[in-house]
Amino acid sequence: MRERIRRTPPHSWRVLIIGVVLLGAYAAGSAGVDRLVAETQAKNEAHSRLIADAAVEAIRQRIEGSLEAALTLQVIARHAYVHDHAAMVNGPTQLERHLQEVAEARRLDVRQVGIIDATGRIAWSTNPRFIGVDVSERDYFQRHRDGHMAPSISAPVRGVVSGEWSVQVTQPLLDRGGAFAGIGVVSLDSLAMSAGLGAIDFGAGAVAAVIRHDGTVLARSEDPLNSIGRRISQRTLSILDSAPQGGALIRSEIDGRRLLCAWQTLPKWGVTVAFGLDYAPIEQAAARQRQTLTFALFSLLAGATGGLLLVFAGLDGSRARFEAAADMAAAKEASALLAAMPGRAYRGTIDSDGNFSSLLTHTQVGEKACWPEEAPPEQPGRRLLARPGAPGPADARAAFFRNVYAASEAIREFQTRSEAGGHAWVREHCRVVNTASAPGSLEVVGLIIDITEERTIKAQAIAAAKLATLGEMATGVAHELNQPCATITLAADVASFELARGTPADLASARQRLDDIAVQTARLREVIDHFQIFSRMPDGQVGAVSLPDVVSGALKISNGMLNASGIGVAVDLPATLPMVHAEVVPLEQVLVNLFVNARDAMRCVTGRHKRIDIAARHDAAAGRVVLTVRDHGEGLPAGSADRLFEPFFTTKPAGQGTGLGLSIAYGTIRGFGGTIDIANHADGGAVVTLCLNVQEGRAAGEVMVPAQATAVQA
Repeated sequence: MRERIRRTPPHSWRVLIIGVVLLGAYAAGSAGVDRLVAETQAKNEAHSRLIADAAVEAIRQRIEGSLEAALTLQVIARHAYVHDHAAMVNGPTQLERHLQEVAEARRLDVRQVGIIDATGRIAWSTNPRFIGVDVSERDYFQRHRDGHMAPSISAPVRGVVSGEWSVQVTQPLLDRGGAFAGIGVVSLDSLAMSAGLGAIDFGAGAVAAVIRHDGTVLARSEDPLNSIGRRISQRTLSILDSAPQGGALIRSEIDGRRLLCAWQTLPKWGVTVAFGLDYAPIEQAAARQRQTLTFALFSLLAGATGGLLLVFAGLDGSRARFEAAADMAAAKEASALLAAMPGRAYRGTIDSDGNFSSLLTHTQVGEKACWPEEAPPEQPGRRLLARPGAPGPADARAAFFRNVYAASEAIREFQTRSEAGGHAWVREHCRVVNTASAPGSLEVVGLIIDITEERTIKAQAIAAAKLATLGEMATGVAHELNQPCATITLAADVASFELARGTPADLASARQRLDDIAVQTARLREVIDHFQIFSRMPDGQVGAVSLPDVVSGALKISNGMLNASGIGVAVDLPATLPMVHAEVVPLEQVLVNLFVNARDAMRCVTGRHKRIDIAARHDAAAGRVVLTVRDHGEGLPAGSADRLFEPFFTTKPAGQGTGLGLSIAYGTIRGFGGTIDIANHADGGAVVTLCLNVQEGRAAGEVMVPAQATAVQA
């Protein structure tokens, strides 16, 4: 009887049971993989759409500004031709010289400004060699001659004389009786427009274009020579015409890429501006995630198979076979899991001085982590940390392991040389798991993965946040630039009057006013140069940074916005502050975003309390510099503190803010090895506290990242 109870099912029944279990597990696991991949891909698409929407808004402002400027130049040209025509016999008038200077310098992409008479001949032009040329066969002339009264943009045409591509911005001229008298025309250089689109830093794989109402490409940031003048298909044109603004996944008819596009239509001009992000990285990321999850699923199924075999082996009563099967299943599962990892795992021991000794390194994933197989097998861990091209001297690596020894866990990011010959960013995460047999030593495990694509996506998010921030500050920037421009204009007018009188006192006064003009011009250059620096993509090189200089740079960008909102700034930065471990442009972006948030928080505040307080102190004991930015608004809403650093979460009204600012600020400060907290101040308003490490002997390009996320205090 006992023998019958101990008898196990026949072999065929075992196979059937294992097959049913594995089939059910595989079906459930596959469905879970599909769901996770779809959710991640949807999040990546939503993030890319935010970037595209912000970028197309920047393009719209640039193109609309150029077209409005073209109309202004036409007005000036018409005035010069009609009112100063007689004076032109004795040489160019002042207005004519101004227009010629604009065209010669190609400002606002302008190649030529001209007047065409009712017969279709060029009656006046900034380039005299075009005068008398017959353009009566051109579509843009015939359209106005036949009664079209609104401003118009022509399809790209090759110049009759120059042979170069240009777009004509035209509007009709009428005589005093209302009859057609000709047209005013401003020629815009199509290649210069395309170069201007390409100069805006959208990130790798992005493309921008300006498309006429009939589908003709007027300018394109990529391959303009083969793009200008081409017509997009009716199918693509119908998508762009479906709404004044929108977004869709469109295949490029020029290079065949699938692009995640956003567009806006300019009804007054009959053109559409479009921006597209390469969709391939999103698809590739989804494919890699699916591959990794599938590997993990098969690893789990392999482990489950081994477990079932071990159960049946145990029912047979063979302890030895049970243990052997368990070891085999565990080894197989561990090997499969390690093979599926997108990086390199290692195990070793460290001591309090930061010395590392390798015990085991999984060596089958070297290509993923960008390390060639160079070191002998008995020292694989040292190959990872001391191979040629690893960042920094040995003491920098020792400092990392001393940090692990002290805190039980640490993360660092650094740039290394890839096997293909380029460079890649990697992240190393090391954790203490046990005490080692040697006195004073700890056993650690670590993982090193390639994060180059992750940093690329982060850079795109930063670019989107910059565009959104610059868009919010547009009015303030105009105010900041308008003030010195007004001073220059007034000084120039007075100096011209004094020079005309010519007395010694007037000449001395005129020289002083010219000096004032030089000072105001330098002020304009300083503001514009700093905006150009702010708009550049960060280079990823973290090092010693002067905090007062960063605060000053952020205020240069934000002063116009703050002044326009009536907000004062109080700065208290000790002269003895040490250099901090950071990067200038990303840290400036963090501060600018905090200033924008402070401005929005004080929209209803009046009087002397409408102020931002900036202060810093050196915490020598902790080796950090603490910077605080406080507003005097209503403080944080109840229940919002725990979600402030979540992507796309915002407490602002609908339509204001992207919800990316604080999320990017959190990632940026944490990337420097620092922390960021937001809390309500005891005396009212909110205060943001940034803690940055004092710069020590770290290698260039190395980032120390805290292993644990900082809690947000309400």
